Amino acid sequence: MKPLYLFVVIATNFVYSNVKAQCNFFDDYTTSTGWTQVGSEVEIINGKVHFINGAKCREFQKRLHRPLGRTIDENDCWEVKFEFKPSSVGSKNNLPYSGHVILGLTAGTNSFNCDCPDPPCTGRKKGNQDGFLLNYSAQNPPNGDLFFHIIARDSINLHPSQRIIANSLGATYFITLAKAQKNQVQLSVYSDSGYTNHLLGSPVMLTYPGNIDGLTHVQHGNTINGELRRELTGTLDNVCIKWHDPMPSRASLSLPKDTQICAGDSIVLNAGMGSQLNYLWSTGSMDSIISINKAGTYYVRISNGCLEISDTIEIIGKPALTNQLEDITFCNDEAAFLSYRASDVSLLWSTGETSSTIYPTQNGLYWVEVTNVCDTIYEEAFVDFKNCTCDISLPNVFTPNNDGTNDYFKALEISTECVINLSIFNRWGMLVFETTNNDFRWDGGNVADGVYFWVVDYTNSKGSSHSKKKGTVTIIR
Repeated sequence: MKPLYLFVVIATNFVYSNVKAQCNFFDDYTTSTGWTQVGSEVEIINGKVHFINGAKCREFQKRLHRPLGRTIDENDCWEVKFEFKPSSVGSKNNLPYSGHVILGLTAGTNSFNCDCPDPPCTGRKKGNQDGFLLNYSAQNPPNGDLFFHIIARDSINLHPSQRIIANSLGATYFITLAKAQKNQVQLSVYSDSGYTNHLLGSPVMLTYPGNIDGLTHVQHGNTINGELRRELTGTLDNVCIKWHDPMPSRASLSLPKDTQICAGDSIVLNAGMGSQLNYLWSTGSMDSIISINKAGTYYVRISNGCLEISDTIEIIGKPALTNQLEDITFCNDEAAFLSYRASDVSLLWSTGETSSTIYPTQNGLYWVEVTNVCDTIYEEAFVDFKNCTCDISLPNVFTPNNDGTNDYFKALEISTECVINLSIFNRWGMLVFETTNNDFRWDGGNVADGVYFWVVDYTNSKGSSHSKKKGTVTIIR
């Protein structure tokens, strides 16, 4: 992936990181090819732009212009870097005096302040092109200070910035003019080639209203409004202009529709819309492409520092298919069924049925093939049918006299599948015996001979078919 521009604002300083090594526009002025010269006092000589004192500012244009190679609008971010060395300036009242545009980004090839159809700028019709002008100037009247400042022009209105004092003639200044967000530009002037040591008062931020659009040319030169004494000699070199890829429209950013993800799978989300844009995903990734392996809501924000667009996608986790069948026993007299419950699946049973529930009628091994968009599994269950009826038969008399015959009250018949609760009461309703043991034996204990009442609650082995039986038993000793 190509490196990206990342513009961050810290206090009033613009910080640029991950900037492309090459410039979108670069000139070290080893040749004048591509430049149009208007007038003769700003020229490319010996690999530099030279500002040369000479013609009266009111009478002649003195400038160079060249196409940028693209159009820059308000929604674009950019940075200009260059080196500037003023050697001498004019004077007024014995004080330094200058007024030159050392660099301009303009929406055309006209002079900075006038529409000039000829080098003498006949008529000096007021200009109306958008642009940013970086001036090296003195106050009028001068106070002894020379300074850098920015003028932003939105066709009609001029918006000047605060000033950065730079009185040292013969010294090289290292300058950046940057736009890292809408309606703001920042000027930084450094004393070193590493662009680290700010001049006092640097950086300067200029905030302006409206839009400055359609910038197509870079210019160097003088204004038409100056005086003869606003002179400058000096050089300018190594102009580097970086800009972002054009910011895509909001409509052009479209992540896939909300979708599902299977366990163990991944989905690649590609929001790539340009190599010089900034990407920030909800995962924290700053790449244009990410891989997702779990459900969630994901968004991406794309910016060029000046504009931001975003989009969101919901990724729904598709549940894994689970094992639901197990071997099961049914009573002969109950409805038997096997079911597999899941959404968005297709089923095929060993019986040929495709519904979620089938109704077996005989013993055997049954299977189902379950398929969804993620997986296919096979489930098996053995179905066993058995007699669950509780057949209980109790005697109505017993003789607990230890003669070896009919000495106990016990079941004459009882199914092993039954779960019982036997209670015996005397004639006054007092409980005299109780058991849950199917193989019970009661010898009458110490109760008197006579008639006793019994009650049996029972269920089958599956806990169903709850019933109650009642009867009497007579004890004769």
